[in-house]
Amino acid sequence: MDDESDIFIQWLISRLLHKHNYDPQDQIIQKLHIIANKLSQPIYINIKDEELDLILSRYYPDFNLDKCEDISIGFSSNDRIVLRTTIKSIIFDIVNKIVPKETIIK
Repeated sequence: MDDESDIFIQWLISRLLHKHNYDPQDQIIQKLHIIANKLSQPIYINIKDEELDLILSRYYPDFNLDKCEDISIGFSSNDRIVLRTTIKSIIFDIVNKIVPKETIIK
């Protein structure tokens, strides 16, 4: 959840409790806590390797070709696994807005 959403939900809970005298066990307060909890959880994108392969083949035309040692074309099974894993990690970071403060290697 972004900071603004978190601040708003916490403000709303506080306002309902203190200004409108809601009971902390009130169903609305409990639901707001559940929403805040769910929004704070990381988002996982579940995509099958076969589906991801179809997407990757759009950007890497030789993705489904076996690696050729004579010319730089194709992917080995290990290359495909590494690329899938890397892409899934990048997607996770983008969706969850995980941005490092600075580059790792300077």
